[in-house]
Amino acid sequence: MSELPLEQLLAIQDPFERRLLFAALLQEALAARDERSAIVGGHAVEAYTLGDYTTGDVDLVVFSKSAAASILQAWGFSQQGRIYWNDELAVAIDLIGERLAGDWKRVVEMEVAGHRVIVIGPEDLIIDRLNACVHWKSQEHCDWAQQLVTRQREALDLPYLQKRATEEGLTERLEEILEH
Repeated sequence: MSELPLEQLLAIQDPFERRLLFAALLQEALAARDERSAIVGGHAVEAYTLGDYTTGDVDLVVFSKSAAASILQAWGFSQQGRIYWNDELAVAIDLIGERLAGDWKRVVEMEVAGHRVIVIGPEDLIIDRLNACVHWKSQEHCDWAQQLVTRQREALDLPYLQKRATEEGLTERLEEILEH
């Protein structure tokens, strides 16, 4: 396992950029162990909105929580429940599960400081936000679903997005967002 480039990470003043680079480094360490992972949740929204949405942690789906946990502990992270925290870096990682709420074939690779970071596909992230919008009655999630559609519209696979919305019972809300 490679050493954590602490100085490089600490030199990054922007918390979003630091978390994104850290996530890329963690994903590289996991890939070296043949483990797949993807950023999901709020940090994925933050990545697609280039930091306009802010969150305090990196939500990460990993095939092996134990592999991720051993890497994080070796890098000086302490554990509290499923959250791993490093005081010096001010980075929190939430190992949320082993199942991606979407299609692994649709994950997106982004480049950050010469490293690649893997993020849930925008269509699956929109469905995630729409589920919270509809089922939790969360206007904030509705607004971010709208933002994601607006910002990613040219890149979206609309037939796939509409299929997922139908499967999840979100067709009406998605159509409202698409018409906006």
